[in-house]
Amino acid sequence: MDYLIIGFCAALGGIARYLVGLLLPATALGFPWGTLAANLTGAFLLAYITHYLVERTNMPAVWATGWGTGFCGAYTTFSSFCVDSIKLLYRNAYWEFGAYVLLSMLGGLVVTLIAFKFAEWQLAHHQQMEADK
Repeated sequence: MDYLIIGFCAALGGIARYLVGLLLPATALGFPWGTLAANLTGAFLLAYITHYLVERTNMPAVWATGWGTGFCGAYTTFSSFCVDSIKLLYRNAYWEFGAYVLLSMLGGLVVTLIAFKFAEWQLAHHQQMEADK
């Protein structure tokens, strides 16, 4: 049953990734907006899922793995990041390459930190509400 849950979540993540690519197509020089958006939102989601939902809710471990490994794993794409980066270099789009790598790496770290801080704030808020009861 665990494999079915993870596979189901992965299918949803793959479909979501495809839709993001359709909504945010690459520019004329090939700047990969869809991959950037998927990786940044995926970094936020994975951090939020692992740092808040798993700790705050009674989410079964298989669902946490399903949403984390399944959905986020299929939704985000390191391989596309690498291929898109090299394609920008092959097109001599050096500024776009630098911006893409910088936005992807630093942006990913920043949104992950924001997700952790948001999760910590939510945990503290819920703990305070329970203490006030």
